[in-house]
Amino acid sequence: MSRQNATSSGVKLKRELRLIDLYFAGLTAVIGSGWIFGSLETASAAGPAAILSWLFGGIFILIIALVWAEVGTSIPVAGGAVRYAKYSHGGLAASIISWSVILTYIAVPAAEAVAVVEVLQGALSLYGITSVTLCSSGFPTAEGLGVALALSALFFFINYIGISALRASNFAITSWKLIIPSLTVIAILIVGVPRFASNFTTPSFAPYGFLPVFSAIPATGVAFAYLGFRQPIEMAAEAKMPGRDIWRAILAVVGTSI
Repeated sequence: MSRQNATSSGVKLKRELRLIDLYFAGLTAVIGSGWIFGSLETASAAGPAAILSWLFGGIFILIIALVWAEVGTSIPVAGGAVRYAKYSHGGLAASIISWSVILTYIAVPAAEAVAVVEVLQGALSLYGITSVTLCSSGFPTAEGLGVALALSALFFFINYIGISALRASNFAITSWKLIIPSLTVIAILIVGVPRFASNFTTPSFAPYGFLPVFSAIPATGVAFAYLGFRQPIEMAAEAKMPGRDIWRAILAVVGTSI
């Protein structure tokens, strides 16, 4: 059995993912809570020049993505980041990276679940619902933790039951993620700018100088958000045509995100 078609344990995976599936997998990883909280933190750190943080961050990540696209296309295996390290540097390096990846994948769903709870709390406050408090002083309450745990369990279940279910759910989720930010921007331009013009004025494009433009890239979630482009790599062993689709999906994800 070729290593391109199998996991490290020899289990053969089904190649069912198309280009659009790989693209949406990467895009939904990029457009997470970062479009709300990352944008807020970046704007707070760099002012209007925060747009340059996202632009430069995208360019830097694109350079990295080109390397991943080449490797992922040439060696489309499951668990890309760990397997590549094993092929190039041996088992010790792969073990170290694998633990780093595990810790990351444990933390990210939990962080996203908590972010969803914070957004839900904002929605409850907006509609005057005070009987339920999910967050207080920026931290989840007992009810909020319960919702976050339920969301984490849901995320796990969708991934566990198989790639077909993940593909179907991811298509719907990513479509929703694209629609909501787009409608938000349109609403701000149509309603927000005329009514709250003072909120869209500033004495300077870069009120804090240009140093925060670059320091904000690693510090405020810009780099964290863009790193979602790796999802097509992680799913390479389940891609129908990895040689054709992986690099296209990666470049499309980064290009769309920028």
